[in-house]
Amino acid sequence: MAKQYVEIVAQGSFKLLKGFLCGLYLDRWDAIDFFFNRDLNIKARSLLEQIRDRIGIKPELVHFIIEESQVEGLKQALAKVEPWLHLQICEVRTIHQASLNFTLSAYTEQDGTRLLNLLKAERPESVELLTCEEGEPERRQDAKGVEVYAPLHEYELHVKGTLRGEPAALIRYGWKLMHESLFTLEEIELEYENDSDE
Repeated sequence: MAKQYVEIVAQGSFKLLKGFLCGLYLDRWDAIDFFFNRDLNIKARSLLEQIRDRIGIKPELVHFIIEESQVEGLKQALAKVEPWLHLQICEVRTIHQASLNFTLSAYTEQDGTRLLNLLKAERPESVELLTCEEGEPERRQDAKGVEVYAPLHEYELHVKGTLRGEPAALIRYGWKLMHESLFTLEEIELEYENDSDE
């Protein structure tokens, strides 16, 4: 059975909360998934933040994603340290799936082939390529030998698309793409269960 994930919005210090979670799950590091929106380019905007922005209150809110099975234990652990660390859970939202818009611009045939393979063949099974606008590679013989950073290239490939899938798999895959300089990524969008307005 696939794991279910939630996004938690907590009030308190980002560094304190991150340190607390790392310590809490230290002995289960490989078994428990949790991701901080701030670290991984995940869009973080809750209804609570929208209300607080409108009335001018701006406490530090931290968004993170964790397996739903860990929520009750996390609430109990935070309740024990709340008087000293001042960390509180404000909101818990069940995530249905996540999506990521991207563009790819490659200027050598080798990069184009490698990155298309990364996008199509090396993608996790639980992440689908929802849309993919892949132009034909442009080849210009008159630009042969021109430097990579020149305005004209011998080879150009431009791809634009959207990935969608299971949250943890998409976040890990997005992290991999983030480290490829020829990809430009938008923020990962979370789609919530029972929330038709999102």
